[in-house]
Amino acid sequence: MNRSVIRVTIACAALVAASPAWPAEWAIEPSVESHASVTDNINLQPDTHDSVYSLAISPRVTFARRTETSDIAGKASVTVNRYPGNTELDATDASLALTSKYTAERNTLGLSLGFIRDSTLESELAATGVVQTRHQRNLLTASPTWNYALTDRALLRTSVNFVPR
Repeated sequence: MNRSVIRVTIACAALVAASPAWPAEWAIEPSVESHASVTDNINLQPDTHDSVYSLAISPRVTFARRTETSDIAGKASVTVNRYPGNTELDATDASLALTSKYTAERNTLGLSLGFIRDSTLESELAATGVVQTRHQRNLLTASPTWNYALTDRALLRTSVNFVPR
């Protein structure tokens, strides 16, 4: 193992061990899903095509950390798609979603971040119903929010959604 990786790992562990302990609820839920399928028209074209076999495995994890004033939650997944005999169709898709919230007496600050990497077979089919060519797509989203409690019954809410084109 690289010495710099070991040093960084030791430094991070020392930081965590030296930090004060605040009460928090932690949750982690891992899972794995797999499937196999056969299709005779992978790109949804009107011409006739040979059958294509696919195998996929998807490890996933859902995690959360909650305290009285903060909440951080997320989901991460990777899907490895393999097409035996058709390696040009192979793809690795990934997604990451994080949401966080910090609550003070009258203010609540939040941030949602998302990242998706998928093949156009999934994204173009959902958007247009037509798959022209297969490419990997990367999509990054961010959405900060701020809420201010004017009274017990009135709330001022602001948010911005960022999705690059």
